[in-house]
Amino acid sequence: DHPNIVKIFDFGRTDEGVLFLVMELLPGDNLDVWVRKKGPLSVPDALQVAKQLCGALAEAHQRNIIHRDIKPSNIILYRRPGAGLTAKLIDFGLVKSVDQQNGYSRTGVVMGTPMYMAPEQINAKGVDDRVDVYALGLTMYYGLTGQAPYPGRGVNSLMHAQLHEDARPMHEVTEHIPADHLVNWIIRTTTMKAPSDRFQNTLQLLTVLELCESHLSSASFPAVEFRDGELFSDGEKLIFENQFFNEPLVDPSSYVKDGSAISNDFAETLSLTGIHDMDDLVVSASHPSPVVSQPIPAPARGGG
Repeated sequence: DHPNIVKIFDFGRTDEGVLFLVMELLPGDNLDVWVRKKGPLSVPDALQVAKQLCGALAEAHQRNIIHRDIKPSNIILYRRPGAGLTAKLIDFGLVKSVDQQNGYSRTGVVMGTPMYMAPEQINAKGVDDRVDVYALGLTMYYGLTGQAPYPGRGVNSLMHAQLHEDARPMHEVTEHIPADHLVNWIIRTTTMKAPSDRFQNTLQLLTVLELCESHLSSASFPAVEFRDGELFSDGEKLIFENQFFNEPLVDPSSYVKDGSAISNDFAETLSLTGIHDMDDLVVSASHPSPVVSQPIPAPARGGG
């Protein structure tokens, strides 16, 4: 229950056996459509959206839940009188509870949307909340520039890019972000290939977003550094609510040891024929060719 996560009012199964959710009706457009209609977000709007999403993800991560498919089409934006731009995180279809022993995850299976997928998801290695940090960084890259981080790539090339290539610096893509703007460093740190080099959780990211926001009208930004999992501003260690949040929020004893799930967007990029249900499709981590598998049975009512 978080103001920036779509609310679910009820769930159940019809007499025909179809599972359903009853969710709140959201106005507005998803971030992808919003940017295509109105152009890239301003830096103040992007910071506000990112802060809200950090709060939403922190709520989930502290409950050992990883979203694993953060991308522009899963973020709804609308303006509320007196509240400015509001973001809602939707589509927890690939969500993983680290306490969950079965469900949509399968060992050795790549899951997610390649344009926003963290390297450890592509490798189908163990994942924690830092995969959401990575995807949020690339999503905000799109929101700020209006361009995908790795444009014009096929699936194989895109996966290689996520593993080995940095996205083009934002100040080279758009004129409205100067090279010395702190938001460049934030996005770069969020999208480091090694999880240990990224913000370790969304509370760290949120703190730096607030720091950036507080200096938007200043002549310069403070010197911020991320070192050994800790944040420093002008040489001083940043403290979060009187605690040091320098590790993932997900319980390390419940580490997710498999990859994550494949989304419809990914499946559609493969241009497959004869596949009528995207839930029937998985992709091997060791080879990107699609393999058809048996559908995973729906969980019983009341399941995680």
